[in-house]
Amino acid sequence: MEEFNFDKSILVATIGSENGAQPKYNSNGRWFKQDNCGYEGYSEYLVSKILEFSNVDNFVKYSRCIINGKNGCVSDDFNHDNEVFLSFQKMFDMYYGGEFEGKLSTMDSPEERIDFTKNFVFEQTGLDISDYLSSILSLDMLTLNPDRHMNNLGVIANIKSHTFRIAPIFDNGASLCSDLNRFPPYMSIDELRENVIGRPFSSNLELQALAAGISLKIDYDKAFEFLDSENTDIRAKKILIKQLDKYASLLKMNYEELLNSCNEEYVTHRRKGR
Repeated sequence: MEEFNFDKSILVATIGSENGAQPKYNSNGRWFKQDNCGYEGYSEYLVSKILEFSNVDNFVKYSRCIINGKNGCVSDDFNHDNEVFLSFQKMFDMYYGGEFEGKLSTMDSPEERIDFTKNFVFEQTGLDISDYLSSILSLDMLTLNPDRHMNNLGVIANIKSHTFRIAPIFDNGASLCSDLNRFPPYMSIDELRENVIGRPFSSNLELQALAAGISLKIDYDKAFEFLDSENTDIRAKKILIKQLDKYASLLKMNYEELLNSCNEEYVTHRRKGR
C-alpha cells in the first residue's frame, strides 16, 4: 500500500455522523480518509470493488493506503471545474429550512418518503434520481450500511452553467460493520445483521431497498474471483460473502444481463482504441 504523510494545513474540517468523524485530507485533487473507528478504509475499498463488477458505472473508486501511519483510503475528487457537491440536506435547507430526515419522519411509509425525495429533487434540479436511489439502497442492503443520510446523498451543481448532474455513489466506509465500537469483534454475523439500523427512509435496510426497487445487479463470478484473491481475514470480507450469498436471488446477474454487460464493455474498449 502507498503511504502518505500530511500536516494539519490540508486537514479538511468536516462534520461526522454519529458513527464518528474521520480525519480527511485533500491534496492534489485527491481525498484521503484515515480510519477512526475500525476498518473504514477497507470497507470503502471492498464496496467500490464490488461496484466494479456491477451494472453501476457512477461511483467513486477507493484504494487502500497508509495515512500518517494509520490505515485509510484514497479517492479522486469527483467534482470537475466549477462544480460543487450539493447534498439533499443542503438543498432542502436552502428551500425549506430544517432537517430533511425530520420531514421524512412525518410520513407513514418508506415508499412515501422515497417519492417525496424524488419529487423534491426533480422540482429543484430536473433530475430523475430513481435509479440513483435504487442502486444506493440496494447496495446499502447488501453491505449493511447504517450511515446513509441526506448529507452523503446529493447532486453535483455547476455554479457557472447552473446545471446539475447526479452525484456518484460514495462514502461507504461505515459498511460491513466497520465501526468496532458499535459492532464489537465478538459479535457473530447474525448478531451484526440484527444490530444494524438503516436510514434514511427506514430502519430496515431491506425494506427501504425493496421500496425503491432492486436495480443493482452484480456479476457474481467476477465478484467471488476477486474476493478469493483477497488474502485477508478482516471481518468485512466474511460479512460481504455472507451477504452476497443471502441476496443472490435479487442481485445476481442472469445470463442475458451478463451478455449485455460484456457487449457494453467491448464497445467501450473499442471506442477507447484498446
